[in-house]
Amino acid sequence: MSASHQSPNTADRFEQEQHFELPDAVPPNNEGQTVAAWFAMLGIILGVAIATVGVCLSNLVMVVVGGVVVAAALVGGLFLRLAGHGQPRS
Repeated sequence: MSASHQSPNTADRFEQEQHFELPDAVPPNNEGQTVAAWFAMLGIILGVAIATVGVCLSNLVMVVVGGVVVAAALVGGLFLRLAGHGQPRS
C-alpha cells in the first residue's frame, strides 16, 4: 500500500485538539492511614487472635469474646470515621 492510499483522517487525527478533564480537588495523601482505620484494624487483629486461641483451646467463650471484639472494632472505626477521624470524602 503506497502513501497515496492512506485515508485522509490519518493526518487530521494528530492535529485535532484533545480535551482532558481534571478532578476538582487533589485526593488526600494519607493513603488511608487514619485514626479510624488503625483503630479498626488493630481491634480486628486482636479479636481474631483471641478467637484463634479460643479455637485452639476448644473454648467457646474465647471464640465469642473474639467475635465481640471484632464487632466492637468495626463499630468503633465507623464512629471514628463519622467523627471526622477517617478518610475525608471528596
